[in-house]
Amino acid sequence: MQLFVQELQNRVQMWRNQGYKGIYPETRNILSHIESNNFLHEPQREAFETYIYLKEIMDNRSIPDIVAEFADKSKEFLKVLAFEQGVIELWDDLSKEKRSERIQKKLEELGFAEYGYANYVLALTMGSGKTILMGVLMMYEFIISFNHPNDTRFAKNVLVFGPADTGIIEVLKEIKTFDYSSVIPREYEDILLNIKYWYLEKPETPLNPLGNYNVIVSNSSKIILRNWTDAHKGNRLFELRKESANKRLTAIQGLENLAVFVDEAHHSYGDDVSKKLNQSRKTIHHLAENTNVVTVANLTGTPYVKNIMLPDTIYIFGLQQGVEKGILKQVIVSNHGSSKDVQSEDFVSSIVNTFWKEYGENRLEGRLPKIAFYTTDITMLEQLEENLDRALQGLRMPLSKKLVWHSSFTGDKKKDADFEFNRLDTSDSEKQFILLVNKGTEGWNCKSLVSVALYKNSTSNNFVLQSSSRCLRRIGDNSVKARVFLSDENYRVLNRELENNFNTDISQITGKQQNEVQVDLIVEKKRTVKVKRKLVEILSSQKVSSEKIKIDLKKVPEKKLIPIIQEREISLSSNGRAIYKDPVTVKSDAVEIHPRVFGFYDIVAIIQQKTHLTFVEINKVLEANKISREALVKAVEKNYLVIHGTVDQILSQAMQYKKNETIKEETLELTKAFPFKINVKRELQESDEEAFAKSLVVYREQEEKDGRTSHFGFHVNPYNFDSKDELEMFHYLRSHLKEGECVKDVYFTGGITNEKHNEFYFDYQENLIEGGNKLSKYFPDFLIETSFGRHLVLEVKSGAEELTYKAEKKRLEKGELSKNEITSNPLMKELGFGEFKDLNSNFDYHIIFNGTVLSHQQKVLEKITGDKDG
Repeated sequence: MQLFVQELQNRVQMWRNQGYKGIYPETRNILSHIESNNFLHEPQREAFETYIYLKEIMDNRSIPDIVAEFADKSKEFLKVLAFEQGVIELWDDLSKEKRSERIQKKLEELGFAEYGYANYVLALTMGSGKTILMGVLMMYEFIISFNHPNDTRFAKNVLVFGPADTGIIEVLKEIKTFDYSSVIPREYEDILLNIKYWYLEKPETPLNPLGNYNVIVSNSSKIILRNWTDAHKGNRLFELRKESANKRLTAIQGLENLAVFVDEAHHSYGDDVSKKLNQSRKTIHHLAENTNVVTVANLTGTPYVKNIMLPDTIYIFGLQQGVEKGILKQVIVSNHGSSKDVQSEDFVSSIVNTFWKEYGENRLEGRLPKIAFYTTDITMLEQLEENLDRALQGLRMPLSKKLVWHSSFTGDKKKDADFEFNRLDTSDSEKQFILLVNKGTEGWNCKSLVSVALYKNSTSNNFVLQSSSRCLRRIGDNSVKARVFLSDENYRVLNRELENNFNTDISQITGKQQNEVQVDLIVEKKRTVKVKRKLVEILSSQKVSSEKIKIDLKKVPEKKLIPIIQEREISLSSNGRAIYKDPVTVKSDAVEIHPRVFGFYDIVAIIQQKTHLTFVEINKVLEANKISREALVKAVEKNYLVIHGTVDQILSQAMQYKKNETIKEETLELTKAFPFKINVKRELQESDEEAFAKSLVVYREQEEKDGRTSHFGFHVNPYNFDSKDELEMFHYLRSHLKEGECVKDVYFTGGITNEKHNEFYFDYQENLIEGGNKLSKYFPDFLIETSFGRHLVLEVKSGAEELTYKAEKKRLEKGELSKNEITSNPLMKELGFGEFKDLNSNFDYHIIFNGTVLSHQQKVLEKITGDKDG
């Protein structure tokens, strides 16, 4: 039901754009905190918002119930459900009961099932953070249920169901160890500290949950509802397992308001979603019959089972999107002949040579790149190891670079293999060639794994899919491509599995370019700067008498017709009279729709709406200024902007404040609440190498590799520049400023425009195109610190903005232009800095246009080095 997901996401987006109306204040606080810290991936945020929308706006209803509502209210959605055109045409003639009956029948045909509880499927591809998302959803449930204990839509206890793979339990431990301060506000920490975690790793692990706020994590096999048969009687092992499973089920059934989270949920639906449910789903149904299951949230890397979408899917972020968004590596998949061919010494040698040529020992975030060879049994493993040894010896590489892991290992051999395997994705590991049997597929997270090779054809299609995709997880700036080496047969299996599970194929995955990259910003130099700021304390406020407000109908804003027509819905008729239009989108060449001439009461209604004065008070203002009703109407007929001029004058005088101003010195952080993520667009018209070379995201390591070494700059790493002008200016300053001169350091601060992470900004007035202005925050491009306690604020702009800036600055100095009429944003920032400098005389400001021009760069250098004399 791809179209249902699209319709739901459209509604979530509208709700988001309207400011998340209708949610609890705690929920709004969490969303605001997440936005400020920018920690979650975009798909994590969108999936979380969708979950909130269904819980709070759609009242935690089941998907069939929501789909039925969509269908009953929209004939277009009836088409989505494949109703016949004849039925749709007669839809309004049917009774409500008949419509409901037909919808329910259609939902059953499409595989929608009513479970008696809300069952949601969130499909996010590997590497997009499903485990962290699961943890965030749990914390959200607990925070709301704690603050609103009588709202039964929210969970007070959680059961996490993982598939039978024991490795999943290790992965799910991140739910407990993750630092939630990046996504959950500090005021809810006490709630999180009350959570009790139970990891049922073994059948004998006890489970004794007390009270509420329990998180129980288990493989499905540890608590699954089984059909014990007479054949099991007398078997002590089976009897013990049955007793343990029954005790656990009984303990869980005693919990209040239970939410069930199913990890790798596609397993729980079985091989065919249209047939009866498997034992995992039966266990969930059993729990729902014996306790209050509020929600079942299913998280999976794919919403498809044999190319059929799971009917309860509410959010999809697929494999292709993961590559495009830079969450996954780009990948090259190559096939190398028959199964016999890939088991040869030549195949292994070719792969090792290709790997070493492309990746070598070039560390990624401090970690060595790795390749995993997968095979299926110990005999194949021994043969593979021999071939790998010869390949490594041919390149004169030590055999200590390999790691061999097999599930049959015991004793010290297993202990050593486990130790090396568990630290593979660290800077301490020297292993690069990994040989695996029954290890390292679903759930394995090793970002420094850049390549995979399957040494033998597998009888398991899922094994081919899972092992081939292990090397796709993003690392660093994600500029490194992954490589997958397969036999012809495994290549066909992978293509088929991509079609069945992701509704895509190899050609679409390998042909995808990254249109954006997600970058982690880290602190390299912890820097602060001291400034003085004016603090204004409002001691009291008093409404000014209407008779004392002075207005002049001749004072009107500058004419900016099109935007005002769009927002204020006021226009001029063909004869020049002021007219009002009903709310529509109006363009400059639009035809008038039912215009009406403004009367006195129309004008006063708008003034009243904008100023919040009463009709009587507005009348008194007009009378005090000796403005008759006829004079007001006539002035508006002549120039409709009189209304806005009148509003501005009233607002500037309507309140009288008694205030206290103090000057306070503050220490501002340039590197606050790091690390965090940013999204950077890439230039797709060029090759990846060219795009990266021209990237405005600059890493210190790459600068040094390119021969640009300097102690200046990189208080955070990387720097994300907005323009080539900024980048070229940075390169010039780093190369021409020398140690021992007056400059202590150069910081590029313009790439972090969030006060949660960069406190160095100042306020300035931004004039809006549609009229009026607003107070905005200005984060300067560069802050240059000198050894004399002085600072130079440097703003770099393109040459296209220079003419307007100079012309308006000249008119402003001559008194020909008011501050409210300025259109040059650089000029408004400069004026804002002037107010900042009044309190901070040790700060100077310099603006440069076209920072790629050498002579302009030299002027900046002269300005900086000249400060040592001043």
